[in-house]
Amino acid sequence: MTRQVSETVQNPPEKQPAPVQLLEVDLSTGSARSMRFESEWPELESLAEAGGSALAWSLQAEAHRSGAPAPFVLAVGAAVKRGAPTAARVSVCGRGAHTGKIAEGAVGGSLGRRLASITDALVLRGRCKQPGVVIVIDAAGSVRFEFYEERGSLPAWLESLALKHPRGARLAVGPAAWRGVSFANLAAGEDPPSFVGRGGLGGALAEMGVWAIVVEADEVHSSEGSAELAAQLKRSPRLRERGAGGSLERAHEVGLHAPDERAELDARALAQAGAEEGVGLRGCAGCPTPCGWIFETHQGARQGGRFNALDSVGLSLGLRSPSEALELLAACDEVGVDAKEAGAALEVLVRAHEEGRIESGPSFGVLEDFIQEVRSLGQLAPHEAALGAGAIGLAERYGLEAHTARGEAARPRQGLGGALAAQVAGRGAEPMRTFAFLLEGGVPLARAQALLQPLKISAQGLEASDLAEKGRLVWWHENFVAGVDATGFCAFSAAGVLADGVMELDELAAQLLMGEGAEGAAEKLLSVGASVTLLSLEVAGGADTAELEARGLEQPWEEYRRLRGLDEDGRVLAEVGSKVGSAEVLRWEQQLKTAAPVERHESGERALGHVRFAAGGELGRALGGAVSLELELPRPLSDALLLLCDGRSQARELLFVNDAAIAVAWRGGERVELDELVRDGDQLDLVLAVGGG
Repeated sequence: MTRQVSETVQNPPEKQPAPVQLLEVDLSTGSARSMRFESEWPELESLAEAGGSALAWSLQAEAHRSGAPAPFVLAVGAAVKRGAPTAARVSVCGRGAHTGKIAEGAVGGSLGRRLASITDALVLRGRCKQPGVVIVIDAAGSVRFEFYEERGSLPAWLESLALKHPRGARLAVGPAAWRGVSFANLAAGEDPPSFVGRGGLGGALAEMGVWAIVVEADEVHSSEGSAELAAQLKRSPRLRERGAGGSLERAHEVGLHAPDERAELDARALAQAGAEEGVGLRGCAGCPTPCGWIFETHQGARQGGRFNALDSVGLSLGLRSPSEALELLAACDEVGVDAKEAGAALEVLVRAHEEGRIESGPSFGVLEDFIQEVRSLGQLAPHEAALGAGAIGLAERYGLEAHTARGEAARPRQGLGGALAAQVAGRGAEPMRTFAFLLEGGVPLARAQALLQPLKISAQGLEASDLAEKGRLVWWHENFVAGVDATGFCAFSAAGVLADGVMELDELAAQLLMGEGAEGAAEKLLSVGASVTLLSLEVAGGADTAELEARGLEQPWEEYRRLRGLDEDGRVLAEVGSKVGSAEVLRWEQQLKTAAPVERHESGERALGHVRFAAGGELGRALGGAVSLELELPRPLSDALLLLCDGRSQARELLFVNDAAIAVAWRGGERVELDELVRDGDQLDLVLAVGGG
């Protein structure tokens, strides 16, 4: 099928280089100035032009190399500045109070689009003379300080800010940050708020004396071509499924790998929670497939709930009901702490209590105990609150273990690719920074091979439990996600259209990089991402090689570090670091060997047999429940999917794009590729998800 390329991509507007503009605020004096980003290192100036994540890490590298304290940065990218659909993310980057390392997060809402009309980045340096400062930036880019006293809860604090600044976008810290809790996060003041700042970015901002940032400028307008890109996003079945499931559709996939039947049932209950209990959906500005459910708590408050957050405070703590996990998540949001860190710390505290290492503490499955412990983080000093030390601190105190990666709590990742990604990621172990979508969600091998060119990948590489080729997969995904983050576009949206074959990488990259033609755009996007990753590793330090060895990840680590350009201790090689900002950071030649082909042997004789298909979410509803097909077997899965969709037009719209099947199946928890044979008696689960996050 001939792919139509948009007029914008065929004939991009002439690129007009513009200096990167910063709005820099000296907190110690209360002064502000607009200035260009300039550096004695030309590679940092070159990379900073990409904006967003690239600008944020260029600023951090500049400070690191100069021996200056790390700034606190809010940066926007090219796609945000031109108002592209689902491009509303602002990169928030600073030294996390919890990990002590430079951390990065991305938050949507109107904040990024308002900031983009004023500057490329807001840069905070120094420390306020007294805490409680609210930085207000008006439409002209002028900065003023306001001073506030404490409010009882983060919702009350956000409400008071909204009353005082009804036309402004707000980013605020809450009671936990005011008390000095290191893993406090940041709330973007929408309704309900979104949260960002794993690693302790909320704690870091509070340490600087700032309790909120308000931007009162108007939002940038959507550019030409936005409707076309939005239409392409709507064509992605995975994004449609995510929009309908509000990210909880991920639980279907997790359920397939559950250790027992009870865990599988619990996962499926979580997947169904949005459809049964959700009162609405939300997403980034201009997104046609919003991906977050809004719920209503028992107190009547509106509460956001995405899969990763609910999973972190639910089943692992013995909370079988999704509504109970939602109540605990609401308590975390009430005081303003990272739910994943709080959930992991609660797990440690529960085990310490059960094993008699402490006399009193929360009990497994008792919601009231958990809520009481979380709320104490907003009422007591960190050394007085049981959870104040976080998961690692509590594990060390009581001689227990906690799931961690690079100094922060981390949920166990499916498969060895996800495990490697969490351990090597310079930008933080948060899945949004590291997610390897080709390894989860059932992307067919042929599609993965097309996206990774010129790297080679085999079916073995996509097997979650196989070490083969995981180094190259993590390397490519890091480049891709960091490159997309530099533009401010939603990484999940980008992954969806690529996984489904709605767009090719060159075409998508050209849409996101203003002024770039389709030819060479993918290389540009990936090289920006690779450069950002190298800077993050330079600033944050090398990987923990002892931890990699302990987890049995030496083989993929060796492949990864050679591609990335690191020494045996995970430090950036000088000859590679000097190439930051250029395409030479894409060291394809380090891993271009041909992947071993997997031969499929088809039996010459067929006989009538039965295959049972099952799915959740929109796909399950389109199928009308589990379907048992009688057909001649054995035959390739791709043929069976065609027969499954015969007379089921809605299912075909979800399983095929441009007449190509876009999903594989699971049989007994193992992948079944499109060219693999299905046989009589097979029970196949179909998952349609943007994996990895």
